Amino acid sequence: MIEKMLLEIIEQLQDADASFKSLEEPWGDTTSATGRFVMTFLRIGGV
Repeated sequence: MIEKMLLEIIEQLQDADASFKSLEEPWGDTTSATGRFVMTFLRIGGV
C-alpha cells in the first residue's frame, strides 16, 4: 500500500515537471535513467 502511494506521488511530481530523489535509496531517483527504469518497472509490476 505504501509503495502504491509513493508511486502515485512520484507520478504527480512528474506531471508537474518535478523529480523525486530519495536520500536513502539509490533506486528512488527519477533524475537518473536507472531510477526512471525502476519506477517504470514497479508500475508495470503492479506494486
